[in-house]
Amino acid sequence: MTQWRSRSPRYEILRDEGINVFLQPTQDGEEAAPIPARLKQISFGGARLLTRQTLRLESNLCMKIAFRELEFETFVDARVAWARPLFDGEWILGCAFSPELPEQLLDALADMQYIDRRGSGRTPTQAAANVRHESKQDLLPATIVDYSYGGVCLEVAEIEQLGRKIQLVVETPNGSQTSMLRVCWLIENVPAALHLIGCEYIDQQASGRMRKCLDEECFVHQDA
Repeated sequence: MTQWRSRSPRYEILRDEGINVFLQPTQDGEEAAPIPARLKQISFGGARLLTRQTLRLESNLCMKIAFRELEFETFVDARVAWARPLFDGEWILGCAFSPELPEQLLDALADMQYIDRRGSGRTPTQAAANVRHESKQDLLPATIVDYSYGGVCLEVAEIEQLGRKIQLVVETPNGSQTSMLRVCWLIENVPAALHLIGCEYIDQQASGRMRKCLDEECFVHQDA
C-alpha cells in the first residue's frame, strides 16, 4: 500500500476578533487589490479561509495576517490549493504556505487562546475501511491514511465531487462503526491508480466514536 507523509496538525481558530487577513494575488509581477478574508484554520504549512471572492487554483498570493492583541503581523507567500463555494455566497479556500510558519507564532496564538494545540494533531494509520458514495449504494474499499478531530484522509479507487457526502464504515471486533463525511479536497490519479481525498466529519458525536475506534491499537499503523 502506498505510504503517505502525514500533514502538519491543523488548528481551528477559536475566535477571529482581532485577526485581520488580506490576500493579495500576484501575477506577472503585478499586485492586484487585496482581498479580505476570515481565518478558519491554520497550521505550519497552510490555512483554510473564507472569502467573498474566489481565486484561481494554483494561483500565487501574498497573505497578510495581523493579530491586534499580539501587535504582530506576518506576510507569507501562499498558493491556492483548493476552493469550493458555500451556500451564502462565500468561498472556502485552502492555501499552502511557502515556507512554513515558525513554531513561535503558533505558540503565541495558543497563549492568546486563538487556537488550542492540545490533542489536535493528525494520527497516521493504514486502517482498512469501506466508503459509500452519496451517488451510489455499494460499499467500496478504502484505506484511512490519517485522521484527526476534524476529519480523515482516505485513499480510494473512486472519488466523489467536492462538497458531496460519503459514509465511512470501519469493521471492528465489536461490529461496524460508521460516520458521515463531506469531501473537502482531492488529489486525483496518485500512484497505484488510487486517489487521495480529505473529508470532514458532519456529525461530531459520530466523529468521536470513530476516533475512539481508530485509536484502538489494532487499527493504528505502527512504523517498522
